[in-house]
Amino acid sequence: MKILFTHGYFLSEDPKELQIMRPYVPLGILYISSFIEKHGYENDVFDSTFSTLDKLKEQLIITTPDIVAIYTNLMTKLNVLKIMKYIKNEPALKNTKIILGGPEVRNHIENFLNYGADFIIIGEGEETTLELLKTIESINASTPLSMTISNIKGLAYLENEKVVTTPERALIKDVNTLPFPNREKIDFAPYLNGWKMHHGYSMMSVNTMR
Repeated sequence: MKILFTHGYFLSEDPKELQIMRPYVPLGILYISSFIEKHGYENDVFDSTFSTLDKLKEQLIITTPDIVAIYTNLMTKLNVLKIMKYIKNEPALKNTKIILGGPEVRNHIENFLNYGADFIIIGEGEETTLELLKTIESINASTPLSMTISNIKGLAYLENEKVVTTPERALIKDVNTLPFPNREKIDFAPYLNGWKMHHGYSMMSVNTMR
């Protein structure tokens, strides 16, 4: 199973941030990338921050992933819609499933699903993503996917054109079960250089709370 994570934020489209130049790495998807890799699911991360939508499209065509998981927030949701539209209208990606997660998905579950998202992960993404991947991988043609995902907590999907939302998943209590974010999946040089050129020092962000 080929899995690609991305987040749809393009620095070149953000004139204010280009002036401020305080870019932060997408730690959220790097945590989930690391978590599922720990459980045997290899994956790639397309860090869109210093890239473009066209380059992301090229990467999608080259890799034709089975799963594209996209982090979605208030700033990126319009780009996320563009990415979903491209995937759904590109014949080479007709079998690609789209998973959305992040803080913005909860506010527009039905809209995102009707626009093209196959699954929406609500709340913490690590365990729900892992369970969903295991289910997708194990499903056979004679069993409807909806019959096997209804017990996965923290998930929303369409069934017979109606939104199904499963119960919320409890937060992970022991953060020591979480691996460190998959930082090696992305190129840190543009972040470090951007900070250095504009502020005189380099900076690396960490996540201190869940």
